[in-house]
Amino acid sequence: MASKIIRKIINNPKAPKAVGPYSQAVQVDKTLYVSGQIGFIPETMEIAPGGAAAETDQALKNLGLILEHAGSSYEKVVKTTVLLRSINDYAQVNEVYAKYFSACKPARVAYQVAALPKGAAVEIDAIAMVDDDDDDDDDDDDDDDDDDDDDDDDDDDDDDDDDDDDDDDDDDGDDDDGGGGGRGLAYAPYNLQEKLWHRLPNPSPVTDSYYKGPKKLLGVPKDTNCRSSIVNTRVRMEPEIETL
Repeated sequence: MASKIIRKIINNPKAPKAVGPYSQAVQVDKTLYVSGQIGFIPETMEIAPGGAAAETDQALKNLGLILEHAGSSYEKVVKTTVLLRSINDYAQVNEVYAKYFSACKPARVAYQVAALPKGAAVEIDAIAMVDDDDDDDDDDDDDDDDDDDDDDDDDDDDDDDDDDDDDDDDDDGDDDDGGGGGRGLAYAPYNLQEKLWHRLPNPSPVTDSYYKGPKKLLGVPKDTNCRSSIVNTRVRMEPEIETL
């Protein structure tokens, strides 16, 4: 679904009011189009005295008031148009202009015209970028969602760790239950014990795992050769030599 285009009329009471059927500026999505500004003093709506340089300075101040009101700035201006009543004023206009656009120089068109409103010597318009507060809010929401997802992942990891711990506890309980017997074989299902039993050598050496427990029951030395048999699903060690 296509996103809705934002169109907003910009009107800053601190800047010179429009003297015709136009707006100070119009914002379309993240682009701001500022109408041509001349050297009006906002309080009196009179042209600033002092010639082209003074008018340029006042026109750019007016431009800045509108940019700021719309959430933009001189640094975000991407293009300007400079209209001159006399091309002979080009150098002094540039000198003032450079003070406002020293760090980030936008694209520009400058040319002489036959006349300007109110007998002005200079008129300057601009196109600028605008910060979108809604996007910032969306980014914050996305960050919150990411944090929630991370928390969920952490919870899942904790649950998995708990399950692993429970499994380990169950395994430990099987080893300790009954006070002895061979690990694995003693607690395997009976049919599996029979399969394992046929694979055991006869006689088979008493290993550490099988030796734990039966030695205490029968007193079998650790090095004694013996065989194991199934008794009530438990492994019992039977020495093939005389017990000590």
